[in-house]
Amino acid sequence: MSDLRCVELAGAPAEMGEAFGEQFRDDIRNLAECRMDYLVRFVTRFDPGRNLSRRGLLELVDSTTAAHQTYDAAIWAEFTGIVRAAHLTVPELLVANGLTDLRDFVLFDQPGPRTRSRAHTGECSAFLVPERMADGHPLVGQTWDMHSDAMDFTVIVRRKPDNGPETLGLTTVGCLCLIGMNAAGVSVGNTNLIPVDTQPGVNYLFTITRALRCTSAAEAADTIEATPRLSGHNFYVADAEDAFNIETTATRAHRTHVTDRVHVHTNHYLDKELRKIEFARENVRNSEWRWERLNGNFEGLRAPIRMDDCWKQLSDNTRGDGAVCNEDVDGEHGDFCTVATVVQNPAKRRLWICSGGARLGTRREFGF
Repeated sequence: MSDLRCVELAGAPAEMGEAFGEQFRDDIRNLAECRMDYLVRFVTRFDPGRNLSRRGLLELVDSTTAAHQTYDAAIWAEFTGIVRAAHLTVPELLVANGLTDLRDFVLFDQPGPRTRSRAHTGECSAFLVPERMADGHPLVGQTWDMHSDAMDFTVIVRRKPDNGPETLGLTTVGCLCLIGMNAAGVSVGNTNLIPVDTQPGVNYLFTITRALRCTSAAEAADTIEATPRLSGHNFYVADAEDAFNIETTATRAHRTHVTDRVHVHTNHYLDKELRKIEFARENVRNSEWRWERLNGNFEGLRAPIRMDDCWKQLSDNTRGDGAVCNEDVDGEHGDFCTVATVVQNPAKRRLWICSGGARLGTRREFGF
């Protein structure tokens, strides 16, 4: 299991991007190569009648460039700083940053039948504990599940921009924030969802990075909903007082203010209207099993729920149709494993993060 690497970036956005790109140039290029190869193989697997070359893939990805470029000037400056320093093109780094969104975009770019597979759904498991259940302040957290080779590219990034809040987050080399918190205690994370209404919009790492500039969870939720998204994700946001879950497609969103009980989310839509445009709705057994398991675990706890309790729930490696803590790094049960685990306490500005699952991973504490 890989140790978590940590890097601190400071200065203007372009300077931070260039420093990130220079420090991890070879790894960033390797990550981009792996993910481009994966996308080409993915199309062959799920749309067998379609012949997509890498050049064709990058042309499709490039059709989303304008949306990313116009979304936020500071984010674009950092992103293109990474591009320059890593010696990549914009579409190549977009693939590294937005793999799951681009996977959906490429899959639904053309009409036609699709091969259904459990391997396409993703396997992250997340929770939001409301303040009344958690000693007066919300707690949030999740597993991040991806191909096991992502462990080799995982990094913790502390960003100290000249203009904007300091942030701390888990991501992969050369990428914007995946799961994290800012100095105001606004926490943001996500689980993957697959709608069919993809569009040339903004990928979810751009969305999360923008939300982490907000001063409250409510503002972050508004920002996520207003973003012209590339595909769908479930986002959760929290601060010292509030917690919100936002299910999104590319064009629609459903927000839940989490106040009365623990809210669990995995990789299927809970809102009945958004379910209507979900891909492969009939094949979400893995996600539903994890949702039921994690819900049951939290229901067995008495308030106040604390960070240790949350960490324990994410360490549950019981295997049924899935596993919350999926330590299947050899791929015996599927394409994904738990690459990292995060629990956040916005009120105390603390994050617990480990590489791999919470059961075997070495937990480290970060904060402001």
